[in-house]
Formats: sequence, structure tokens, C-alpha cells
Amino acid sequence: MSKEEKDYMNNELRNNVQKDNIIRKLFEYSLLLALIKISGGARYEEYYSLKLVILLAVSFIYMIFQHRKLGYLQKSFVNNTFVVIVMALCIFIVPAINNSDKFGTYFGVFFQILIGFFVALSFERDKLKDKYINLIVFLSVFSLIGFAMCLFAPNLITKLPIYDGLSPSYKYFDAFFFVVPVSRGYAAGVNVLLLRNSGLCWEPGCFQAFVNLALLFFLDGCYKKLEKKRQLQVIAVLILTIITTFSVTGILIMAIIVAFRWNNFIDIFSAGVKKNKKEISFLTFVVFGGAGIAAYFKSSVSSKVKSILNNSYGYSLTYRLDLDRIKYIFVSPEGGINFFGLSFETSEKYFPVFFNSIIHSAVCLGVIFTAIVLFLHIKAGRKLVSVPWLYFVTLIISFCSEGLLYKALFMAFTFSGCLMTRKDIINESTIRNC
Repeated sequence: MSKEEKDYMNNELRNNVQKDNIIRKLFEYSLLLALIKISGGARYEEYYSLKLVILLAVSFIYMIFQHRKLGYLQKSFVNNTFVVIVMALCIFIVPAINNSDKFGTYFGVFFQILIGFFVALSFERDKLKDKYINLIVFLSVFSLIGFAMCLFAPNLITKLPIYDGLSPSYKYFDAFFFVVPVSRGYAAGVNVLLLRNSGLCWEPGCFQAFVNLALLFFLDGCYKKLEKKRQLQVIAVLILTIITTFSVTGILIMAIIVAFRWNNFIDIFSAGVKKNKKEISFLTFVVFGGAGIAAYFKSSVSSKVKSILNNSYGYSLTYRLDLDRIKYIFVSPEGGINFFGLSFETSEKYFPVFFNSIIHSAVCLGVIFTAIVLFLHIKAGRKLVSVPWLYFVTLIISFCSEGLLYKALFMAFTFSGCLMTRKDIINESTIRNC
């Protein structure tokens, strides 16, 4: 074979590898996007069962191809598989005990968990975090464009296709990568655009949960993989996106993350600046503190907080967190003991609206199931971030006001943090020997 032929074959091989990498990246980002949409997307309930089945099949097939390459320990895989089986038993015992014939709802819960498990087995942990951050930044940019259109060109928003879903509060102008809620008259006038950034989620409070998780991973160390200019761009987009949600929960979580990852936060902003870090810290604090105060007094956040505390928003803070329903975790509203969970039908009969997905899960799916999910979220933090409790707190605060506790995207990261790899064993051995 001549030298020219060898060079030609090498070039062809290189081109094929590049094409395969591009196709794989597109597939993986599409899979993560589908996870976000099925977990908190504004149109998640549209063809919900079909989308769950398709996503379950796709994630399972991809897991089969990827599992052996990633080096997950067999013992860890078996242990986590056993946990999933126990969770399935906890889910399906509820309709059996309560004589419910709506098994589809319970399969929906189980499929969310199973999809998260398969996705966790399909990605290397660090690459999963990196790809998630990239995707959230991409979606955040689109959401900021949509938010700007709401403020300065609302007529353009009305040209988008509208989705009239099951939400009692909103319809949605849908641009695929972002939505703009329009009020049905429940919390505002009829057909009033919501001047808050909802991203592609059912409401701003849901979107902030996804963005804050990306912010946590980014500030925890993922930023070091990017050049300095790119670091500033990413952090600015994420923080601006959270602020424009005007979510009290979102801004609180963001403040906690920045406070406990302050050194990394300052490292990003002080990169390339030949000044004392204390001076940069002070200037940064003034800038963001001023922006936060301005946002508070000039946005709906101020009136929302005041109205909740004054019980003039239609419900009290206790009701918003469902604290008045804690007793029903153990006692059925129809009488008797509730430990393994009410049926969803009974729950909807007595509690048409639930905000706190932790209490909702404990009431409807039982204490054991909810405890397992919370334990997994706690355990996962040890592998996902350098401050383990920060991962749990970031999720739990969001779960207290949004129905996200066992949704596929969050379960994917949690299972990823619970699964042990050969690389984890090597790292732990290295730390012990130091």
C-alpha cells in the first residue's frame, strides 16, 4: 500500500470518528433535553405516557451500549438495582392497598425513577455534569431572549404557537427552547403575559431548580475546565437567568450556593485582574448586592414576599409549603392510619393542590418510599460536589415548592452520585495514602 493510500485511509478514519463524536454528542444533549422536558417542561403532560415509554426504551438501549465502558462496580450496580426494586414495591403497593385501578399514574412515577437510573449508568459522572451545564447555559440564553421579548416586543410573543394544557393557571406561548406563560386569570388578569423567566418549564420556580443545579456544579469546580473569559460568560448567564425568574426560592438557593462557594465565585471574577482579592470581593458584593436590592424593590418578588407574609396572596406561607398537611403523612383524611400512602385519587379528592413534593410524596406514596428518595439525594452529594450537603439543600428547597422530588433529571444525578466506579476507588485510595 502506497503512502498516499495510507494517508487517505487515515483521513477517512479520522473523519468517521469525528462524525461519530458529533452524532453521539447530539444524541446525548437531546437525551438530557428530553429529561428536562419530561421532568419539568411546560408541555410534559402532553402524550406523557408515550413520551415516558419512548424515553425509557431509548435510555435503556443506550445504557446497554455504555454500561461496560464506564467501569461501574458490579457490587454498586447490584446494590442500586436492589434499591430501585424496593422503590418499585413501595410504589405499587399503594394502589394494591387502596384498591385503585389507576395503575398508569404509578407506572409514571416508577418510569421517571427508572429513566434516571438508566441515564446515570450511561454517562460518566463528570461528563454528565459538564454536558448538563452546557445545555442549561444554552437554554438560559434562549430564555433570556424570550424574557427580553416579553419586556420590549410582546407582540412578537403572540405570534408563537400557543399550548393550552392542563395547568389551571397558565397557557403557554411555545418556542420549544423556551415558553412564555399567559395567565388564565387565576393569579392575574386573563391573557396577561407573565413577566418572569420560565425557561421551558411550567413556571419560573420550576426553571430555577434546573439552573441552580447547574450553578452549583459550575461553581463547585467545573468552571476550571473553561478559559477565563468563558467562565465569566457562563456565570453571568446563569445568575442573570435566576434573577429574571423573580423566584424567591431561586434567589435564596443562588445566595446559598454563592455564599458557600464564595472562593470559587471570586476566583472567576478576579481572574486576570491584578488587584487584591479582598477589593474584588467587596466590589462584587456591592454590585450583586445592589442588583439584588434593586430586583427586590422593583420586581414582583417584593410584593409576592410581602403578600405571602401578610397572608394576602390567597394563602399563607404555611399553606404554600403544605405544612398543614404533615399530619396526613400518618393519618388518612378518611380515618385510619396512613403509612404506605394514600391513593392519588383520595389525595386529589381532599387536596386538589399540592406545592411541596416531599410532603405530597409522603402522603401519596408513603413514608418508606419518600425516605429512600431523600436518603439517595443525601448520599449522592458525597460524589457529586465537594460540599455534600449543599447538593441536598439545593434540591430540597426547590422540592418544597415544586413537584420535582423523584423526577428523572434529578434522579439521574442522584443515582450517578450513588454509583461507584473504579475511578472512585482509585481516588479514595489516593486520598487515604496522602
